[in-house]
Formats: sequence, structure tokens, C-alpha cells
Amino acid sequence: RIEEDEKRSERKESHREGLSSEEVTEVMSSKPFADFLQRASLHVERALTQHDVTKEYFPEDRSEQTDDQKESIVHRSLFRDKRRCSGRSVTSIDWSPLHPELFLTSYASSTDEVLSDSPDGLVIIWSLRLPSRPERVFTCQAAVLTAQFHPKNAHLIFGGTFSGQIVIWDTRRRDTPSIRTRFSNGHIHPVYWIALISSVQSRESLITISNDGTLCVWNDLLLIEPSIRIHLQIRRKEEVTTPAVGFPVRDPSQLVLGSDEGDLYKAKIYDEHPGIHATSQGHSGPITSIAFHPASKETPSEVANLFLTSSYDWTCKLRSNKMPTAMATFEFARAYVLDVKWSPVHPAVFAMSDASGVLSIWNLNEETELPVLTKTISSDKALSRIQWSRDGKQIAVGDSSGSVSVFDINQEVAIPGPDDPLKFYHSIKNPKIFR
Repeated sequence: RIEEDEKRSERKESHREGLSSEEVTEVMSSKPFADFLQRASLHVERALTQHDVTKEYFPEDRSEQTDDQKESIVHRSLFRDKRRCSGRSVTSIDWSPLHPELFLTSYASSTDEVLSDSPDGLVIIWSLRLPSRPERVFTCQAAVLTAQFHPKNAHLIFGGTFSGQIVIWDTRRRDTPSIRTRFSNGHIHPVYWIALISSVQSRESLITISNDGTLCVWNDLLLIEPSIRIHLQIRRKEEVTTPAVGFPVRDPSQLVLGSDEGDLYKAKIYDEHPGIHATSQGHSGPITSIAFHPASKETPSEVANLFLTSSYDWTCKLRSNKMPTAMATFEFARAYVLDVKWSPVHPAVFAMSDASGVLSIWNLNEETELPVLTKTISSDKALSRIQWSRDGKQIAVGDSSGSVSVFDINQEVAIPGPDDPLKFYHSIKNPKIFR
């Protein structure tokens, strides 16, 4: 028994012995360990920044608000990676459907380093809790013109590129695309618009449109072959250039496209005769953005069919998908209007950005001639893209130099009152109010 006990103790001692210094060095220098450490550090940092340990968490005395709290719009953070983003214009912004503190930005090719060997394509995930550096960085060989999270699986990011390739990144894997289309069966011109929707068969489909008027529907997210390919043409002769696209939330099979000539086209996808079926004059200059109203199931159809358009002609217009002409024209801007977005929660509120660096927020329940709020964000940079947070309390603004600013919006402006939806509905029923 004594010998058996001694052997057991020897075995225990041997198990207590750790790795040798050479083995430790080998493990720490391995790629799997580096990947694990990067992923784990992000979780730890997020947990540490969940609460501010220097702040006293007591009920707020609303009678003693600070000056910042009284303002309608307050700058929260600036997001910029000088090494990667210098000279790159922000091409799209999207907030994570899973983590409300995360958003992604895509960037055009750099104009500062023409001979640089860094990839042209760049997508960065930022965290509101860590604005000093990117959360994750993803690259590809061509400039990314649009990118967005998968609406249900936040680990997947879809991108449309200048080369025409559609790419998918998986945040759980590498920083380069896990899936990409081939030029032989996809687009061969720049892709400015992508959207993941539920098709008429209740299956997820990815719709992509390149600026030569080629529309592809991908039912297989491995992107092997498009199930539908449509060449959008006018009278079978002239190709449609489409830098801006939108669709009603309730019927994603019917698209509205804006052209470089300022025309608006309506197109059908799942139809006996798919393609363009109606044309109208939209603006006197190139259309830069189309935004349909983010209608819910309870929203009346009159509101669900509303959409906004912005243009180089310095205007933004309110339209209905059921009316041939604009319901209202907003002429406040003093430069190209580059983007427009409805608030995701307030039915009457939208934001607009222009090339002079001005952000304006409109509330059609309060005023139709002037915005309820304006803020000059930059005097020498164009505001290329804007995007509301999913709760409507913040807005991210990207500019032509690669910087992104996030602003907190006062709840009196951002959150609708109990009467606001009905008030807006009555306004739409009587469009003369906008005249």
C-alpha cells in the first residue's frame, strides 16, 4: 500500500508540472492562440466598458439637466482610423441587429496612396464603447461600395464591390471574404446596392444591382449562381444606370430605381414580364439616395408607400409609390444632397446630409418648409452617408475623408408622442398641406 500511495503521489506531482518554457513559447506564438486571444480580449473589453465605474447610478433629477442634455443633438464620439481610412470616403453605414453598440462602415478606394499595396476594399466594425480603435477590420481586393449586416445572423456581412463581386465575410473566421461571386456568373460592373429579403416563397434571397442595370437574385447564399438575372432596360435599348435603389417594406419585389439622369424607374422582379414597367421624372440632377418609409404591420398603406429621394439638384422630395408626382420638395440645402434616411421609430422624422457638411433633421408633423434641427458638422468635407441607430436615438454620419461621427438625439425629437402617428397619417391623407 505504501508503494501504491507513493506512485499515486508521483503521478499527481507529474500532472502538476506545467508546460516547459519552449512549449509555452510555441503555444503563445501559434496562430490559433493569437486568434483566441483577440476574440477573448474583445469580450473582456466589452464587459469592462459595460458600466462606467466612475459614475454614480442613481435616479436622474430631470429638473437639473446639463446643457448637453438640453441640446437636441449632441456629439458623442468620433471614429477614425488614420492609417487605414485616410483619403477614403464613407460609402455605407449599418448598425448591428444583435449588438446595439456596434456599427459597420465601408470605404471607397484611397486617394492618398495611389501606389499603396493595401487592399482597396475596407469594412470596419466600430464600437460606441471603444471609439479609439476599430473592433474588427475586414478587407477585399476591390473597393466596397455598400455593406450591411445579415438582419438575423449578425456574424455575416454582405458587401457589393467596385469590381462587381458580391462578397460575404464571416466575423467568426478570417478577415477576408469567406464567399465571393465569380465574374463569369455575376456582375461585371460596380455594385452600389444589395438587400437581403424574404422572397415570395418565404426564403431568404439576396438582391444585387450593378450600375449597368443588371439585377441578380441569389437564393443560394453560397453565391454559386443567381436564380434570376434581369437586364433593366428602357424600350430594350438604353441601359439604366442605378446608383440609388429602394423598395416598399411590404413588397420588396417592386423596386424604385434612381438614375444618373434624375429619372425614377419602377421595376418588378417576380412577374410574368420582369423589368422596368414605369418611368417618371424625379430630379433635374443625379439621384443619390432613395429611402422608403420603415412601415410596421400596423402602418396604413398610405404611409407605407411613402419614400424620399435626394439629388445633386440640391433638393429632397417626398413621394408616394401610388402617385406620379412628388408630394413635397424640400429646398433647404445649399449643396448636393447626398443621403436621406427616415427615422426607424418616428413616422414623421427624417434626416438629410449634404456636400456642404450640414446635417438637417426634419419633423413633418411640426414643419414642412424648414428642418427642426440643423448642425454643421464639417465646413470642408461632404457628408456622404448617414444612418439612424435601430432605436432612433442616435445617428451616425460619415464624411468624404473617412471619419464617422455619432450624435445622440434628444428624446423629444427622436421618440414619437402618442399622437404623432395619427397626426402624420392625416397629413398624408391631405397632401395639400405640403404644397
